[in-house]
Amino acid sequence: MKRNNRCRLWTHDNWPEPWCAAWKVAIEPGDAFKVGGPATKLSKRTVANDEMAFGRYREFLCKEGRTDSYPAPALDNLRAFTLHLSETIAPYSVLGYLKQVAAAVRLMVPSVDLHDMNMAIERFGSEVQPVRKSAKNVRNPIELIAIGKAIMADADACPERTKRIGLAFRNGAVITAATYCPLRLRNWLMMRIGVHLNLETGQVIFHPWETKRKKRLEFHLPPEVLDVLRRYVDVYRSLLLDPDARDEGYLWPGRKGGASHRNALGIAVKSAILKRTRQHFNFHLFRHTAATFISETTPERTRMAAGVLHHARVSTTDKYYIHGQRRRAFKTYQSGVRDLVAKGRRRKTRATNKKKAGARSRRA
Repeated sequence: MKRNNRCRLWTHDNWPEPWCAAWKVAIEPGDAFKVGGPATKLSKRTVANDEMAFGRYREFLCKEGRTDSYPAPALDNLRAFTLHLSETIAPYSVLGYLKQVAAAVRLMVPSVDLHDMNMAIERFGSEVQPVRKSAKNVRNPIELIAIGKAIMADADACPERTKRIGLAFRNGAVITAATYCPLRLRNWLMMRIGVHLNLETGQVIFHPWETKRKKRLEFHLPPEVLDVLRRYVDVYRSLLLDPDARDEGYLWPGRKGGASHRNALGIAVKSAILKRTRQHFNFHLFRHTAATFISETTPERTRMAAGVLHHARVSTTDKYYIHGQRRRAFKTYQSGVRDLVAKGRRRKTRATNKKKAGARSRRA
């Protein structure tokens, strides 16, 4: 069964009672006279992810012939569910599923006691190790900008203006813009000219409901990026659209005029960089690159990386995005040891020379 069809089976309409009824209460919208369910305070994407995770948990219980008490999941079932997920997906993804299952239960029954479940998830999370070593794929931003410029230069050098050339220039423009401004891919995809981006002033504005943190995001593009985007919009953007497309003003449009699919843009950028460097570099690594570059070039301004990435906590930036700190710590330690050893050698040499001078003076 295809994943899309399976996802339809995970929705709350297919859950047994009383979970289905509890979820409907959690997502029930409110009005001026009635407070909505707890899920109405969260973004639609978060609620959908929690629903899918709990639906996948219910599917696993059904296939395995397991029963679960309402409302808190049994730890034995969670352990079996974790082992089942670990066979096909990465450990951090398994951890995310477990947290979403707990969040879904909390939405359905806010008063439920999930202490044992949360402690089990916390213990599992402390032992999780990443499978993909993203640190080795982080590139220097100077190299990424050079790659973007080279791709755009190759596109400009072609005498014909075809869709293939337009896509190539778009890839170079995306790489350049994402290096200077490491936004999340979701924000780049939703960016619309005249709505989020002002091409005259270079101002970019995202409203709170459009960002992951639910906080307003506002900044100005540097002149280097603004010039690239203006040329892209004036010359190449129209090449990406079909003749009958309905242009909705997206900066990186799909062929029908709507927003480009996240996989399409992400894979295109990944392939363009892979062709130039022979190394894998997914779109999210632009954010890792920015944080690592800041920590390595200006260690005293490491906390600034959280602001650049629009993170709520510096600990998130430090734990997941800054890959240069360990290397820098080892270098600092090794440099300190070398200095101490060299200083000890100098002291020993001076003491030896002093003894030799004293012996010579006594013989004289």
